[in-house]
Amino acid sequence: CDYCASGFYGEPLIEGKSCSPCECSGNIDPTDPMACDLVSGECLRCLNNTSGEGCGLCAPGFFGDAITAKNCRACPCETCGTASCDPSSGACA
Repeated sequence: CDYCASGFYGEPLIEGKSCSPCECSGNIDPTDPMACDLVSGECLRCLNNTSGEGCGLCAPGFFGDAITAKNCRACPCETCGTASCDPSSGACA
């Protein structure tokens, strides 16, 4: 056991340390060995239109609840204009 399995991170070779589940809000593929850093636990491949630390935010251009409802969907705002979208409500600015 030189390193942690996919979906887990840690330093199992250091005495007193072990592997812990990656904390990516359920927005990674835990079978993907590149989904989170095997040592730091940093989320690297967020799914479901999410981004940010822990895949806890809707990605730019999307709005909704990335953590509980997991319903990030495309903003209804103009993509080529100056309008932007509130990441929680989807309201165009």
